[in-house]
Amino acid sequence: MGKWESGKVGKWECGKVGRCGKVDKWNLRFVGTWFSGSISGGRYNTLTGRYEGAAGMGMIYYFKADGTFAEMIVWNGPYGGTWAASITGKYAVKDNVITFSKQVGEQSTDGGKTWKDKKSQSDQSDYFEFGKDEFGDYVLFSLEGEKPSLDPETNAAKYRFASRD
Repeated sequence: MGKWESGKVGKWECGKVGRCGKVDKWNLRFVGTWFSGSISGGRYNTLTGRYEGAAGMGMIYYFKADGTFAEMIVWNGPYGGTWAASITGKYAVKDNVITFSKQVGEQSTDGGKTWKDKKSQSDQSDYFEFGKDEFGDYVLFSLEGEKPSLDPETNAAKYRFASRD
């Protein structure tokens, strides 16, 4: 059983202040930053829940132990501009299904300097599977409508573990 499955809540699961309260062991397994693709520069501001300047193409999930998440999608446009989407909300895990709810998204067409089109997003549930390979830990999320067994070549998106802070 790994550190995040033990049920013990440490500083990295709750942030720098406050208490987490009851924390589900599956949520602890997700806690941290997971990425897909190649993103460089910039940062994700956990206080505002927004992306702030990055380049490349990819997605980042930031899961907190309290059941909230922030997602960033970014890619460089064909003429040098950077498009980004920021989505925040709640997540819950049961068995091998993760459900994203109370989602709010907005987009930026200028590299995260300004944001617009703030909209509620539909709830979404995906199957997931954790794994480990020569590059480290990863999680697979099923593509829409797909069921296990999950494979990143055919029916799943692969996110690599980056950090627990």
